[in-house]
Amino acid sequence: MINSLNSFLKTHTNIRLIVLDSIAFHFRQDLQDISSRSRMLNTIAQTLNQLAFDHNVAVVSVNHITTRMLNNTTRIYPALGEQWTHCIANRVMMFWQQNYIRTACLVKSPSRPQGIAQYTINQLGIRDFVAPAPTTVIQNNIEVVHPISNTSGNGEDAGGEVEVGGNPHAKRSRLQ
Repeated sequence: MINSLNSFLKTHTNIRLIVLDSIAFHFRQDLQDISSRSRMLNTIAQTLNQLAFDHNVAVVSVNHITTRMLNNTTRIYPALGEQWTHCIANRVMMFWQQNYIRTACLVKSPSRPQGIAQYTINQLGIRDFVAPAPTTVIQNNIEVVHPISNTSGNGEDAGGEVEVGGNPHAKRSRLQ
């Protein structure tokens, strides 16, 4: 499929975004030869970067996450490992904090500082999340402020990682 993208993009010049969900799936199944796996991943990354540059498109690749136990501590790692992290331009971790509040965290970028954006998805599309103001209550002549919680009830977040490649000099617009 990736090899046919160049000719497809030449005939469909209005495309500005390619989303791949997921490259990791194919590399997690029965591929025991690590050097062959590395060569294939590098070839895919180089092809996608070249397509992004040649056709001025953004390429988004969804990378599954996996957990590892080390000294009784659970850590989250990208499923494609460290090699893939060197191939991508930007890394955005995405997760849910509450039923409808989602968070995108820019973890790696050559041109932007790390940052966090909260958003919701509804019938109007993707929208900035605007937290309601904390409520103030008078209890026993004392003013008590109740902040809004941004964590889920069980303390766990559903999450994933999105890796964005492409022409780092291309203009990007903020989702509204």
